[in-house]
Amino acid sequence: MEMYAMVGEFTASGLATAVERDNGEVKGKALHIRDDGTPAHARRGISAGAFREGFAPLEVEPGAWIYIKPDGENASHETFALAGEFFDGRARVCNVPRKEYHIGLDMKPAYAERFFWVSPFENGQALVSDHDQTAVKIDRDGKRLPKAK
Repeated sequence: MEMYAMVGEFTASGLATAVERDNGEVKGKALHIRDDGTPAHARRGISAGAFREGFAPLEVEPGAWIYIKPDGENASHETFALAGEFFDGRARVCNVPRKEYHIGLDMKPAYAERFFWVSPFENGQALVSDHDQTAVKIDRDGKRLPKAK
């Protein structure tokens, strides 16, 4: 079994994020492992998110994130400055600071609008902030939801 400096939570995919260790020192390479501790694929990165809904974010260079499949193959052709894990079929990403949005499982933008920041989706809704920093909720298509009374 490999030795790791850190092991994250095992998700429904049966994989967890880990950080490699070499002779007791952290190598700083993030990867995904199986429940027996063996690497799930050959890909390594600076940082890695958990596999959720079939994909995981992987930082391949500083500020350059992609999405990969459980076998380590690229799921996205686009590189993002920031990439989050998938929840409710959506993941938060951005390419320009303070221009965040969500992508779908097809790796395409879920809507056209860009926000100051966005939160992960939960129960079909996400909290987002306009550029004036007003927080609003949106649905999976980016439509603003009425404020609760």
